[in-house]
Amino acid sequence: MSFLLLALTGAFAYFVGSLSTVQIASHLVFRKNLRKYPRNNLGITQFYRRYGKAGFLVLLVIELIRSLLPVLVGGWLMSILDCADIGRCFAFFCLLLGTAFPIMYRFKGEVSYFALMFGAMAVNFEIGAVLAIIIIIAYFATRYPALAEVIAAVFMYGFSIITMEGAWVHTLLLLCMLLVLLQNTKTLYRIATHKQEKFKYVRDLSYMFDENEHFAKAPEKPEGAGKGRKK
Repeated sequence: MSFLLLALTGAFAYFVGSLSTVQIASHLVFRKNLRKYPRNNLGITQFYRRYGKAGFLVLLVIELIRSLLPVLVGGWLMSILDCADIGRCFAFFCLLLGTAFPIMYRFKGEVSYFALMFGAMAVNFEIGAVLAIIIIIAYFATRYPALAEVIAAVFMYGFSIITMEGAWVHTLLLLCMLLVLLQNTKTLYRIATHKQEKFKYVRDLSYMFDENEHFAKAPEKPEGAGKGRKK
């Protein structure tokens, strides 16, 4: 029974985590498929540059729903065995795993800032609130989103040891921290070697000049426009 409930929890959380919120939000905001663009537009920072605050708010709401749903469902399923904390933590780990390494996108996932922050709130609100504060402070202090995420994950695990009980809970949250570290290893290396640029907000308006877009086409001149009058 416990194995079946864990399997259902893990499969559901991984599937929800593997959904691209950037893709979903881009369709809702501008009816666009970002995968058609030649540049790497699947990151949250690229989405913010392209769509601005209004689009980012839509993305934030979608991230909130995606992160809370599987963790709460996992806790509900495992509460049958009086193991709600384990269910939430296991779902949290599978959510992060799906976000970082989605099978439907050939294991090339998105960044997991919001999955980490909102998912942690679903596990334990105090831990999630502290993590959110830390990730915001670390981000504005460093301007490296990946570094802020890693710092917050480390603090999350340390704070969970104080506030939560159970060896399985601590082990699962440790795996969550290690997963975040693994996902950001390459970026941390680029930061250490000064090859990673800091985030700067510059809205990308290049989509206005893409081909085959109704608002990108220049208005056609009427026939004979621009020509001198015939005498």
